[in-house]
Amino acid sequence: MNQLQRALKMNPLRLLKKIACFEEIYTIAYRRRNGQTLLDSELLRFDRIPYDDTFWYADPILVTYRGQEYLLMESFDMRTQLGSIACSRFDEAGKLSQPKVILQEPYHMSFPMVFYWKEELYMIPETCGNHSLNLYRCQGDIEKWTLAASFPVAEELVDTVVTACRDDRVELLCSAVHETHKRKFKWQKLQIIREGEAFRLEEDKAFNTGEGYDFDHRMAGSLITEHGTPILPTQESTDVDYGVNLYLNDFSGKDVTRLPVLKKVTVDNILLPDVQQKEQIGVHSYALSENYEVVDMRYFRFSPRNRMRKILNKGRNLLCMR
Repeated sequence: MNQLQRALKMNPLRLLKKIACFEEIYTIAYRRRNGQTLLDSELLRFDRIPYDDTFWYADPILVTYRGQEYLLMESFDMRTQLGSIACSRFDEAGKLSQPKVILQEPYHMSFPMVFYWKEELYMIPETCGNHSLNLYRCQGDIEKWTLAASFPVAEELVDTVVTACRDDRVELLCSAVHETHKRKFKWQKLQIIREGEAFRLEEDKAFNTGEGYDFDHRMAGSLITEHGTPILPTQESTDVDYGVNLYLNDFSGKDVTRLPVLKKVTVDNILLPDVQQKEQIGVHSYALSENYEVVDMRYFRFSPRNRMRKILNKGRNLLCMR
């Protein structure tokens, strides 16, 4: 679907805002747990990473490493239009440090799925722009990572989630993007098998070929456990929008294609500082630990200067192409 078709399907008020110098901002919102979570509350107040004219932050993943809790995320550079992996640390007051880029490639990266495997910390970020699935290993410091293996993949795979770690393999669930409709997805099962110091990627062909595309088959965070129940966050998209609502699903059953929904989270369940709820567009990723709860949000911000700058840049690019 091209931009014109998307605009024609858009809510008229939403389209008017986009024309009238409002821009869509991605942000990460976080809060220290106080006995409540979005699973059991109708409205919670979050802090958020401050807006930056240069960077957007999205795809939050929580991890505890050597006794310290960190937030890993996508840091999207609006100048280069590429994402990298950044890291923030929670201080004693529960506030986040300024995000720092810790992993960067010549292609887009996002959704830094981190996990422990045989007492070592690994990461599988989204690298669909490179048509690959990459496995990185932490080198004793949360800011230092090396590439352990890179596997070429035919489909555009996004938001890989680790569902189980065995002695010799890691089981994965990914979202494959529809070839022409970028807001439709289907689930794919893969596993990384370790053979000595080498790694091999294997797919579940029976499962993968039987899956169909839909608007709500995209991962939205790592597998978490709350009250003894494994929970898989997923997100719902539409013809017009990516990541409108969030679903927290019971992952304890054997059939992953029919997950019972424990809670549907919408923008009405979340309060952001200095952002009116009517300006919030969508919620599309989720992370939960013993101490923190994190979501990423999209909202409208009135920004005539940025709007004019984008128009001028497009005009400049058109002139350069002549």
